[in-house]
Amino acid sequence: MANKIPVKFYFNTMPGMPQMANVYGDMVAVLDCVLVNGTTHVTVNSITFADGVCTATTAAAHGFIVDMVIEVTGATQDEFNGEWRLTEVTTNTFKFVPVVAPAVGNAAGTLKVRIPPLGYEIAFTATNRRVYRSKNVLSTRPFLRVDNDMLTGWNANYAVLPRVTAAKTMTDINTFTDGRMPFDPSYPTKNDVLEGSATSGYY
Repeated sequence: MANKIPVKFYFNTMPGMPQMANVYGDMVAVLDCVLVNGTTHVTVNSITFADGVCTATTAAAHGFIVDMVIEVTGATQDEFNGEWRLTEVTTNTFKFVPVVAPAVGNAAGTLKVRIPPLGYEIAFTATNRRVYRSKNVLSTRPFLRVDNDMLTGWNANYAVLPRVTAAKTMTDINTFTDGRMPFDPSYPTKNDVLEGSATSGYY
């Protein structure tokens, strides 16, 4: 099985990372990348192994930095494949330490690299809205709903504020059936329905 690293970090200048502006849908685009899809693949010209370290060379500048996690795929020898924390980088190379030493000095296959996601899936989807859930069946797997669409009654000139709701169970992108939070029984539509109007509006 290819190596997996559970703890990763992401930032906006990472290569292939979607950017956020004051635009509806930007938040779910970033979360789709970080949680579910990862970034687009970069072609790797070669990966060599010597003295306990793998060195990969890319055709173009990769933009990676030390300590970030990347994922290598496509190697015929599985010891090269997997998620690796980078130990050293130059403009066109990066290095990592494999868990198991490859039996050969040069990886074969169609080699690719990307910044991997955190291992979530999209349970439900709609325009500018998502419900995410961990793929890890050993976890509690709560549903995480992110609504990055404009509320009915909200002014397009106001700030773009995504609304986040967690729930134990959901049946579709708009229906919570158990364990919803935040939840105020006195105001059950809070976080979903606009209250007030104009500059005094809130949700």
